[in-house]
Amino acid sequence: MRALRIVIVFVLLAFPLAVTPSASALDLCDAHECQPPPVEQNSPFVFQLEADEGCLPYHFSLSSGSLPPGVSLAEDGKLEGTPTQAGMFDFYVALNDNGGPTNPACLIPGKQSQGHIFLTVLPDLYVATTSVPTAVAGQPYSVTLQPGNPEAGWPLVWDVTAGTLPAGLSLSENGVLSGTPTGPDTQTVTVRVREPFRRSGERQLTASSSSPGLAEVGVRYSGRATASGGTAPVTWTVVGVALPAGLAVDSASGAIRGIPTSSGAFSAQLGVSDSGGQTAGVPLTIRVAPRISIATGRLPRAAPGVAYRTRLASTGGIGSRRWTVVRGKLPPGIALGSTTGVLGGVARRAGTSSLTIRVVDRLGGTATRTLRLVVR
Repeated sequence: MRALRIVIVFVLLAFPLAVTPSASALDLCDAHECQPPPVEQNSPFVFQLEADEGCLPYHFSLSSGSLPPGVSLAEDGKLEGTPTQAGMFDFYVALNDNGGPTNPACLIPGKQSQGHIFLTVLPDLYVATTSVPTAVAGQPYSVTLQPGNPEAGWPLVWDVTAGTLPAGLSLSENGVLSGTPTGPDTQTVTVRVREPFRRSGERQLTASSSSPGLAEVGVRYSGRATASGGTAPVTWTVVGVALPAGLAVDSASGAIRGIPTSSGAFSAQLGVSDSGGQTAGVPLTIRVAPRISIATGRLPRAAPGVAYRTRLASTGGIGSRRWTVVRGKLPPGIALGSTTGVLGGVARRAGTSSLTIRVVDRLGGTATRTLRLVVR
């Protein structure tokens, strides 16, 4: 018995398999929907020109006109680069295909096509603010960042793209850097300004917050205002709000010295001028604390053999305190904590001690008081 076979017959058609386009079929799309969108000066971009019909691969070339500086046209129709000049640019692009006698699949070359291309390069949007003033810890702060080359009718949005602002400060979407810094800090951040769906620009800024100048009533103060640039020598003066009573600025050095006589927060304005006639204003904030004093007026009694503990209190002054007994002797078994101001222990016998206590704060402010400690 013979096996059943399936026979497949290949039939050769009498006409060529390759489809040869007509000489007028080649087309470079230059309709509105084929035009590149607006690009931004100094920002890289890529746009692919489109074509149809004819035989692949296509060959694009610049026929006439000028591309924006920094932009090139590749043979495959790719517009690419970083435009360095803003403006409206129009140019003609020629399109040829791969037809011809050397391509058996496409023997007849397509007729060259040309497209009129328009490319708008928008001015570079950038952060025009190059530096921001130093904030003062504990005091409200606000500065508005400025954009470069904004375009009317387009809203701008600001944000931080890298880094973290000092604690207590934030950047709003409308470009206001504000808040109340919680302490001294310095941070470098990258801020961005952008149009929705279009241009954007970034810049690194250093935002810092410092402690205000700290002083104390009755304690000698020494600080200094600084300025950069200009031509020496420079001259310093007080303009606007005066310095705290008891302080003065040295006109030659900018040193601020004296003994403050009243407490409070003072925001003064210094002026500096150089030999060339240039002037600048320097804001200055000094917080003057009330003079330190020992608030404890009477010590509770102690008893022999019984645990005793009381904390000395102070008012005014700035920063940490150090406590000492400068005259008299503590009862045996009782000690004074130098950093805590705590009198504690177990007195070993009855008696009365007259003690002169001294407290010194971080700025050197000093107060003394004589107290009696009775052990009975």
